Amino acid sequence: MNPENRKPGNHGRAVAWLLYLLLLALTICFASSMVIYLVFERLVFGLLPVAPAGQIAILLAVVLGHTLTLWRRLPAALLEPARRVAAGLGMVPADGRELATFRMLGLSFVAVAALDLWRILSLGRQRDLLLPHGYEFMALLLLKVLLAVLLAWSALRASRGQRLFPRRSPAGKAGWPAGRLPQLVRTCLHAAILATAGMLCASALERHLPWQSVLGAGAPIRPAAWGAQLGAVAAVHLLRLPPATRRVLTAGLAAEAAGRLLLGEAAVLLVLGVVAMVEWFGLRGTAGAGWWNAARAAWAFGLGSLAGGMAGRLIGGVLFGLFGVAGPVTGEALGAVFLALAGYLYARSPAPSPSPSLLTTT
Repeated sequence: MNPENRKPGNHGRAVAWLLYLLLLALTICFASSMVIYLVFERLVFGLLPVAPAGQIAILLAVVLGHTLTLWRRLPAALLEPARRVAAGLGMVPADGRELATFRMLGLSFVAVAALDLWRILSLGRQRDLLLPHGYEFMALLLLKVLLAVLLAWSALRASRGQRLFPRRSPAGKAGWPAGRLPQLVRTCLHAAILATAGMLCASALERHLPWQSVLGAGAPIRPAAWGAQLGAVAAVHLLRLPPATRRVLTAGLAAEAAGRLLLGEAAVLLVLGVVAMVEWFGLRGTAGAGWWNAARAAWAFGLGSLAGGMAGRLIGGVLFGLFGVAGPVTGEALGAVFLALAGYLYARSPAPSPSPSLLTTT
């Protein structure tokens, strides 16, 4: 083993590389899922007469099929970088699976640019771009197309021609490594994949179900946000996290959904109280028992949810304006879920240790 790989600075670059790949994977998850959904919703169903029930069934099947592909492919691309971080090693040349994330990202933005071009042509045919302020709108759309093309070109260039789905390596069967950061990356990535799927499935059902008559016309974002939270809860249970962690995360996400319905902007107060209470009961009789640790975990969850919601709304509105209102709305829902999970898991995970036990897998 090269001693250079054990230097702290080199290991820091490995950590930064893992987090960078996580951001790429989250972008791929959101962008590719939204593009596939919109291709069917706005293009296919606009050209082909499909009954409402058929539209819902097709959208659900497409979303679930794409989600299964993401579930299998995206975490595998981050497996080797996570192992290097868990083992305390430094950077090495990226392998095929890591480079494949850039190819997936590039193809996602190619599709984003194509959909925006189609939107420009569609609006031009309807002469909507010739109305007052239409030229400014067209300039904005063209700017977004240019940005998507630049992102696609840079990502495809960084992929170095790597295949989209590289062959599975023999080491890929060993499992995900232990350690705070690798497990945090694993949990949050899987939660983001299923949260995106839940959001899109809720959006598909929302098209033809009378949910507004039940919730009120002033609640246009709730189905998508609730779908994202249900997807995150499903990921928490599918990954078989420790029972105490599952209870807290499930209770926190449920409290956030209920709080949005009952309390509005004050929902964070309900979230803090529920997470602190469930955490306190779960810690009884352990070394970490006490109100201080329970409050610390609750604040990590609550502040993560607030910060993620604000950041997700900004990123969703700026980078994914193609999706209309869905961009900032779903960005807010997914960002809140992602950073709430990340904040809690980071606060409750044991501190990293240089011990060889980090090499064990789960």
